[in-house]
Amino acid sequence: MTVRQLVRLYPSRWRNRYGEEFVAVIGERHLSAQQAIDIMAGAVDAWTSPSVRASVRGSAAEGRNGGRGGVSMIQELKMKCATSAPRYTTRDALISAGVLLLTTVIVMGAGILARRAGYDELAKATLGVAFPASLIVSMPFMYLKGQSARVQAFFVAVPLAILIAIAYLSTKI
Repeated sequence: MTVRQLVRLYPSRWRNRYGEEFVAVIGERHLSAQQAIDIMAGAVDAWTSPSVRASVRGSAAEGRNGGRGGVSMIQELKMKCATSAPRYTTRDALISAGVLLLTTVIVMGAGILARRAGYDELAKATLGVAFPASLIVSMPFMYLKGQSARVQAFFVAVPLAILIAIAYLSTKI
């Protein structure tokens, strides 16, 4: 994905105020997975954080008066997204891998218990989502490191909810 495609995820006020500047700093090249996650995390912050929304509103008002409001937010995004170097260490990767493996074992164990209890469709659905769910749960320890708790919760809760909904629907079909 390119920066221009991901900037569309931001609120229109944010795009109008910062979009072109942000694209110019990051460039038109394809992004690493970490950069794409950082930009999407910034979009979640722009939609959910009262301080970000206020800075965009304030910068628009100050812009008419010659001010430079909202500079700190755009500087933070530039610093996070301008580099392709990962922010996680080998230790973070090992913790993430441990969480992934442990969560996989727990979810697969739940699927096995469901099968033994006679809930075959639930067991199949649970076993089918074991790895994707574990990958999602392990993201805060590596890919989402350094993001706000609100962003981490969003990037874990929303995909998990979708995955659980798909698994539930698969038992009803």
